[in-house]
Amino acid sequence: MKNILISTIMRDKEPYLDYWYTCIKQIVEIDKNNKYYLSLYENDSKDNTVDKIKSFDFSFLQGFKFKTEKLSTPIYDSFSKAAQRVTLIANARNKSIYSNQFLANSSHLLVIEADIKYDAKVIVNEIINKGEYDIISPRSVDIDRNCYFYDDWGTRRTASDTQWNCFSPNILRSLGVIPVWTTFNCLCLYNSTPIKNFITFEPYNSRLNTYDCDTAVICENFRKYGFSNIVLNSSIEIYHSRKNFIHDKNI
Repeated sequence: MKNILISTIMRDKEPYLDYWYTCIKQIVEIDKNNKYYLSLYENDSKDNTVDKIKSFDFSFLQGFKFKTEKLSTPIYDSFSKAAQRVTLIANARNKSIYSNQFLANSSHLLVIEADIKYDAKVIVNEIINKGEYDIISPRSVDIDRNCYFYDDWGTRRTASDTQWNCFSPNILRSLGVIPVWTTFNCLCLYNSTPIKNFITFEPYNSRLNTYDCDTAVICENFRKYGFSNIVLNSSIEIYHSRKNFIHDKNI
């Protein structure tokens, strides 16, 4: 049995939250073999994100924590590689992970972005219970760019890559689980052992000596301490669209 801490960060995500909530509840209801906890972090929302979260019933979980702050941080475009943006996002992710009492008893961390669409049963079977990996994710699809790989900055095939420049989506669909250097793809399951020791999200890639995608850096950090079983289940797709949803805003 796995004890899984779900982590989500959000800002101005009100339009997505009914779907986000439904999918998380479906995961827990489908997956009877594992126990789930949830920790949310929000800052600076101008819409009704906070009130919406507070209206939900999270009693189906083993535990729930919601941390909210007013920081007046700037908003960046979703594809911005600015140092301040990746720093803010890494800080937000870590506040969600560490500002609760659940991590100590968790065997895994499941990070789920608030603005994606996916099949909960597929995620349970093909990501959460697929096998024992240090990090495993599905593949994110950018509907707006004609099914392009959405997380092409955070997903890297080898140590020499700085973004995805390998197989096309059509080829990827047939490959299944493949080893990668880094991955995230908006939904990602981590072995929590290194995270308990603060091997976590950071904005600066010490190997490359540059500010970098925070979700790539956590993979680098895992590898540095021997947690190198990192894979992408390339046949499993989750979906992101900025036309069907409102324009993304970053923590």
